[in-house]
Amino acid sequence: MIDKRIALLLGLWISLSASPGSGEIVALDRATLAAWEKRGPAGGQWAADGAGWVASAPDDAWWRLLVGGASRGDGAVVVRLRVTKPSPPGGRYDGPSFCRYTCGDRDGGYDAALLLRYQGPMAYYRIQVSTAYGEIALWKPTGGFLQVRPLAFKANESYEIRAEAAGPRIRAWVNGQVAVDYWDRADPVPAGRAGIGVYNAQVRCEELKLEDAAAAGEMPARGPSQFAMRPWRGMNWIFDGGEPIA
Repeated sequence: MIDKRIALLLGLWISLSASPGSGEIVALDRATLAAWEKRGPAGGQWAADGAGWVASAPDDAWWRLLVGGASRGDGAVVVRLRVTKPSPPGGRYDGPSFCRYTCGDRDGGYDAALLLRYQGPMAYYRIQVSTAYGEIALWKPTGGFLQVRPLAFKANESYEIRAEAAGPRIRAWVNGQVAVDYWDRADPVPAGRAGIGVYNAQVRCEELKLEDAAAAGEMPARGPSQFAMRPWRGMNWIFDGGEPIA
């Protein structure tokens, strides 16, 4: 007879191994796709074609796919994706109209995104990549662009992108290299669902995993500002490090 303590530990290990966020590889099939929640404009669609999920979002808006289940605080989503039809740059918030608090809400040129802590359209984090602009950006509805970094992101090439939330720290890696590292000191979103998004593009999702987040570490003291003027989105912007502020 198996010791009750051993059986209890074995059951706990099985439960943790099967739970989202502990290294679960998501099956990219029709059944799993049907269990995820789809949010987006008319005309957008996700489809399983036997070799992954293919997203087509023809409208000037984000087409989101949210993992089913309860919201989580700390966690990571890892996606291997390939942009097969890039999003055209510009859009309804181009030029001077881009200079508003909600800039980036609907913004062409960003092909795909990973979503963290999604509670609703006004509370979540979006880590998005762009072939047109050659960059990766962290965006939040109540803060706009929090960090923008250059990234040689090309169409028809496969990339592994990991987006992670641990406490107030939001990070992203592209092919194993740190691309975004941001501490949300002002108003962090505490918990929500993970997901992926596509904007006026066609994207193939080749692999998807839900994992635990690494420890955030100790929040560093706020250092001196790093103001610099640089061209971005057709205008001159003042950046503080990687954050466009004015």
